[in-house]
Amino acid sequence: MRANAITRIARRRPGELVMVGLGLLALFCLYLGPAAFGGRALLPADALFEDPIWQAQAPAGFRAPANPLLTDQIYQFYPWRLFSLDSYAAGSYPCGTLTSSAAALSLPTTSQLSFIPSTYC
Repeated sequence: MRANAITRIARRRPGELVMVGLGLLALFCLYLGPAAFGGRALLPADALFEDPIWQAQAPAGFRAPANPLLTDQIYQFYPWRLFSLDSYAAGSYPCGTLTSSAAALSLPTTSQLSFIPSTYC
């Protein structure tokens, strides 16, 4: 029943649906455009300031990260992604690294998602 109602709306007003889609795309570009298209990354970098190594660089008044549950993105996913990109740019597959975790293999880890194309978009 619900699918029929959606199909009817899509048939009657395709111009309105296109306008709504363009409006949502414009909001996306305004809100996330600098990070999505500017060569930056959306990361919870404030989580680094809880680490004793980075506490000296914390901004004045810093108390805690906005979301302390997202530390795996800055400590795991981002470094593995950079390693993968650097490996591909050098013309090799990111099979492993000798510089972390006692020569850990990086290809079989799920944290880097090396073979998913949307990872590098």
